[in-house]
Amino acid sequence: MPVYRFLIIPGFAKAGTTFLENQLRREQEMFNFPPTKEIGLFRLRADLQTYLDRFPGFDPGRTFVDASPMYVEPRYNCFEHMKNALYGHKVHLSFCFRSPIQRAFSHYAHDIRGAIREFGFDRYVFEDPRVMSRYLLKQKPIVETALRYFGADNVSGMTLDSPEFDLSPRAKAFVSAHFVSKPSKEGEKFAGGWLPRIYYSASEPLLVPSEGVLYEVPAKCLLVSSGRHSLLEFDTPVEMGERLSACSQSWTRRFDTSVLRDRKAEIHDDYYTACRLAGVEPAESDADEIITMEEPPALPENVTRMLRKIGNVGHFVSSLTSFSGDQPFVFERPSLARDQAELELHFQELTTAPLSEHEPRRKEILATLRRIVDNYGLLPQAVNALLIELLIHRQFDEFIARIEQRPDMARLCDRPRIRDQINFFAAKEPQDKRDRMQRHFADAA
Repeated sequence: MPVYRFLIIPGFAKAGTTFLENQLRREQEMFNFPPTKEIGLFRLRADLQTYLDRFPGFDPGRTFVDASPMYVEPRYNCFEHMKNALYGHKVHLSFCFRSPIQRAFSHYAHDIRGAIREFGFDRYVFEDPRVMSRYLLKQKPIVETALRYFGADNVSGMTLDSPEFDLSPRAKAFVSAHFVSKPSKEGEKFAGGWLPRIYYSASEPLLVPSEGVLYEVPAKCLLVSSGRHSLLEFDTPVEMGERLSACSQSWTRRFDTSVLRDRKAEIHDDYYTACRLAGVEPAESDADEIITMEEPPALPENVTRMLRKIGNVGHFVSSLTSFSGDQPFVFERPSLARDQAELELHFQELTTAPLSEHEPRRKEILATLRRIVDNYGLLPQAVNALLIELLIHRQFDEFIARIEQRPDMARLCDRPRIRDQINFFAAKEPQDKRDRMQRHFADAA
């Protein structure tokens, strides 16, 4: 029976294992690869033949490459299973390392991208210890276990934080004395990665930019912007769409590592020790003080062709106003920040203005609230305030019309308070009108 050579890349996840395997695949004449990455077979007890079956059409003279980051999970006893199955053959383990907090944060984003529905229906915050503990691993004991089973000569490492992200001399010598290929990180990005964006509105279309182009997402249409994993679902149930959209707002897109305090030093010390045990000198830096997720890549064609193209973002900007000439710039377009500031000013003036000036102040408040809701959508505080102001001004027909046109308004309000206001301000209205307002509001809620 021939003696086979196995180059196993057991981890760590989001530390360059996929990048390394892709680089090695350029040397097809030297390696046997499985059809897809991450066999993960040694999570179970498996014999040699079962393992070799994962490499259809292999050449016994080539080195087998298995990049499976799940092998570092202690609960599976992967190194023991590996040692038993490959006994009598040549095995070399090459660990991929990366600054541990960056690696954990990137793994967190990777899980969300791969399982939107699993993580989208609940708050999934990286700072939550129950979440962070899924991704921060003690690496030193894992490397020590690998050394115990395979010995120092058969374990090596490489770190993504180093400009020289390359197989160690020991790993290259194991593969072949003639192997001189060097992975190139040029053009690659290895920061936090990106988190998807979820777009959903139950009542009106949304404008979504992608590569400088605006697309219209219809009402009740769920868009998950996540590069090639993007998806578009029409007629999404309101409860599902709103919950996915709301929960996605909790995802951590910027992480300040200083919140870890003394634990941060412990995490880095474990990482440094693990690297040195594997024969690689880590890049000792504190560059990951604040880690920020990028925006997702452009929407793929299979999604954009189902959306209505509104136009180029640049054309819209140029249509707003001209910045040339001597004319002063005038804020003719609505701005939520300006409207909110104006609204706050009106309320402050109301507390100090004489009673005779309350009515004009109230009219300005009502006009501003109308503008906010009409221009920026159903912001809960603005909706609640607008309905109350309509009742104060006895604009009962407009109150009813808005609820009828946008039934989801009532779900955003302090409903008991609105009902009390209806009873108070509409007390002199005909009973049937009061009943209609209360009944419709109850139905809409």
